[in-house]
Amino acid sequence: MIHALKIVARATLAGLAAALAAGPLPGSIVRAEELPRERLVRFACHGEFDHRQLTALFFNEPPAEVVLLNENGQAGAVRLLQQRSGSGARYGDGSQTFWVKGDTATYQRGGSYQCKAIQAP
Repeated sequence: MIHALKIVARATLAGLAAALAAGPLPGSIVRAEELPRERLVRFACHGEFDHRQLTALFFNEPPAEVVLLNENGQAGAVRLLQQRSGSGARYGDGSQTFWVKGDTATYQRGGSYQCKAIQAP
């Protein structure tokens, strides 16, 4: 399953990079149907005793979800479905949560990490 997620994520990242390169200029008016269905954001996350970098690949069409790729030498990707949230966007699977608001996020998995986008969302 994780191997399949990696293949899908890599293929999607390549397509997303090409789409973003040809996207609208900053500040231009964009219709909703022109918004990307996927968005890639890198986060620097700091916990109590360590830090990590995560790449988040957001899928905005139902079912809304995020695929998190760990960049600290640990192989794997995790898929989290969007959950109810009073503010921001919250994703989870029962054992971990990724909660995003603006360019900050909280990642909880065995501990809590405060994250900041290092590429603007």
